[in-house]
Amino acid sequence: MSSDADARLLHHIEFKAGTSNAVILSESEATATKLFLSNAERNFQLLEIRIVELSRQREQDAAQLKRLRTAVAPHKHLPNELLSHIFLLSAEDKPSAIPLASYPTPPWTLRHVCSRWRSLVLSDRDLWNSVAVNLVAYRGRRDNETVDVENAARLLKLILPQSGPLSISMRIDGDYTRAENAVRSLIRPYSSRAVNLSIGLPGEGFEYFYPLLPNHLGSLESLELDFLTPNDIGGRIRGFPSSLQTLTISGDDYYSCDLISSPGINWDNITDLDLSALYSISSSALIPILRRCKSLEVCAILVHERNRGPQNDHITLSYLYSFNVDLHHSSFFDMFTLPSLSELVVTTHSELPAAEITAMIRRSECVLLDLSHHCTSTGRQELQCDPDALAALLAATPSLQTLDAQETVIPKPILERIGNRELLPDLEELECHLDAETQVTFLDIVERRLMGHSNGASNGVLDGALGIYPEELHVTDDTQALVHRASRLSEVYDCSVRLLRSA
Repeated sequence: MSSDADARLLHHIEFKAGTSNAVILSESEATATKLFLSNAERNFQLLEIRIVELSRQREQDAAQLKRLRTAVAPHKHLPNELLSHIFLLSAEDKPSAIPLASYPTPPWTLRHVCSRWRSLVLSDRDLWNSVAVNLVAYRGRRDNETVDVENAARLLKLILPQSGPLSISMRIDGDYTRAENAVRSLIRPYSSRAVNLSIGLPGEGFEYFYPLLPNHLGSLESLELDFLTPNDIGGRIRGFPSSLQTLTISGDDYYSCDLISSPGINWDNITDLDLSALYSISSSALIPILRRCKSLEVCAILVHERNRGPQNDHITLSYLYSFNVDLHHSSFFDMFTLPSLSELVVTTHSELPAAEITAMIRRSECVLLDLSHHCTSTGRQELQCDPDALAALLAATPSLQTLDAQETVIPKPILERIGNRELLPDLEELECHLDAETQVTFLDIVERRLMGHSNGASNGVLDGALGIYPEELHVTDDTQALVHRASRLSEVYDCSVRLLRSA
């Protein structure tokens, strides 16, 4: 039989009889089919063997390629200091987390890394000098109270370097005996080397921490105390180490006034004080502390209306440049002279206390760069400030670069003066509330300032402007046209100009 005949027969067998049960082969065709089948099976087996051989050869070649690449790997020539820096960057500069005992795998366990990395990380203990221990039980579940503290203590011994400064953060709940055990096992052994310490305990648990101050924490530069529950026992800090510069205290603690009212506390070296989340401290307790903070540069506080303090009090803080105040009464500013003030953030329950701030600025003769006002009153989306008082404030702050007053409607005449650079000639960021009368004016003055810069104005380069308009104006065609106009300004002048609906 010719090759063409064989080909036609194979096609008939494979694509007709092989694809349909209705086609039945003759005896001669069946015999030929068995021969074709035998040849096909033999060829298939040979191909399987070849595939196995090629796969084995591929694995061998891949292993050789990996060894050759490792031999000339560029990281072999990098110094350990650079690799350490890369490791810290990959960890996002976050402290090593010490988990609860029930965690199956600590999140910082190293797996599938090259031996150089593994050796470096295990040998360079300085990579582990910042840890965060969280032993707060969530959803009402807690492992054995003794075991989890002991496990955390064991891990700290394993990973913390034997020398050098440490940054330690610890949070723990439970009764006072558990807090005592945590302070004794997790804080005290490393207290002399602690540079940054953040500690959160049940209120009564702090009585075991206070004795460490000031002598056992002689290297401390930053301290954060977080009262996870109120303190019904009391207690007092005897003093701070001379190295302490940053202090943060938070929590709703009845005894917080007594906590930091000791006359033995030296406040002279504190440069950064944050009591903005200490809800129980009164103004009468706060004012003497501020008066003693002679070196204060950054301060955030919460001031209660029920305790305004003596009206004849006056405080001069020569170095304070950033002041964040949450207050209930505007007269609080009357007692301050702040010659270095450049950033002021004010949170109130009503309108911006413009007149009082103006008086403080003029008295202080400071160069204010940033002014922000936030209102915490619920149900109020916009505030009206006395136009004369607001104009006087802006006239007293010609150096202002950022004005954030998202709840305050700036009257149209004042906006016009800002657009003409009569007010705030150095302004770079403007945020305010808008009403139906000021929407168009807001974009007009923004465009005017942007055009002035493009025409060669050397100061007051406006980088961003945000106008918040009320919900009832959102559905109008005029407002939507203004939103599109703001978007176009952003594109044309390569900046951020936005109109947003109030939440």
